[in-house]
Amino acid sequence: MLNSQNFSPHPLLRGGSLQTLAGHYSRWKPKVIPQENIKIPPDEASNTLDIFYPRCSTNQTPNVLVLPPSHTDKAQKLALRLAAKLTHMGLRVGYGHPLWPHSPAEFFHYGSVGEVYSAMDAMHKRWPLAPLWVVGYGVAGTALLNLLGQATGLQAEFPNLKGALAACPTIDIEASYHASSSAQKRYLRGLLYPHLSRQNLRRWVLANGKKSLPLEARDPRLIAPRADGLEAYFQQCSPTYWVENIQLPTQIIVAADDPLNPYVLTTQAPFSERVDIHVEAYGGHLGFYSRAKTRFGDNHWLDSWISDWIDQMSAERTQQRPLEAIQ
Repeated sequence: MLNSQNFSPHPLLRGGSLQTLAGHYSRWKPKVIPQENIKIPPDEASNTLDIFYPRCSTNQTPNVLVLPPSHTDKAQKLALRLAAKLTHMGLRVGYGHPLWPHSPAEFFHYGSVGEVYSAMDAMHKRWPLAPLWVVGYGVAGTALLNLLGQATGLQAEFPNLKGALAACPTIDIEASYHASSSAQKRYLRGLLYPHLSRQNLRRWVLANGKKSLPLEARDPRLIAPRADGLEAYFQQCSPTYWVENIQLPTQIIVAADDPLNPYVLTTQAPFSERVDIHVEAYGGHLGFYSRAKTRFGDNHWLDSWISDWIDQMSAERTQQRPLEAIQ
């Protein structure tokens, strides 16, 4: 049972659309400076992993990989805010920068499992003895679920990978796009994910859809996003077709009033027994701007909820360790 109470929206921000806007525009940028930068992949400079250290850090200090939903400045502030709070809790945080679409080939999207994998691999190689949790927001959460569902041998490759959390992920891409076809919802989608319009996705599929992912050399099951058209892309990059294979303990949190992703698409998906779904009545899409202050002294309820989840997972891990290992 998580310590956080159910979300109660701010009285001036009722409704999924207002919550979504509040979460988007209120993402203050914390004054945190990374102490280390890791290039991923190592031979390229297009993507980096910023590392934030707590006051005390060892080779076994728990790691949390935080993946923002897009390349926009406001979206990255959301992840940086969580990173600042987690380091205050004594955790080491890796913050992954999604690729800016310099060219059609460099495009962070629903099927970007390669980027998620590379960031996890970098954290594991840097601290092979440290437990690792992964948190993905929005589109990053979608790519994370795709990876977990397709590469079922991840726990053997990363033995210290302990759990994953996806906040407001898109489970069925095509159905979500149809459900958010009104002018207001199209505006919100364009505001949060300006690079993921149907037009841009179609352009990317035409230019690169038949090219294989770097991971395919490792695991032929990682077929997304090879596609002959946009409809095939939607199918192959929708986690709903893969989530029954997830073996890692995974938490998903969504809001029933999310204007971009109908929550029933999540609750009705064929998730494996290793996945736990938490549905809040309110909160919008990555909004969750609360009435009451959280334990961090602000109104960003989702930060507190994710922190409580990590606390719970860490406590369960400690209880499962043999007595001689914790003395």
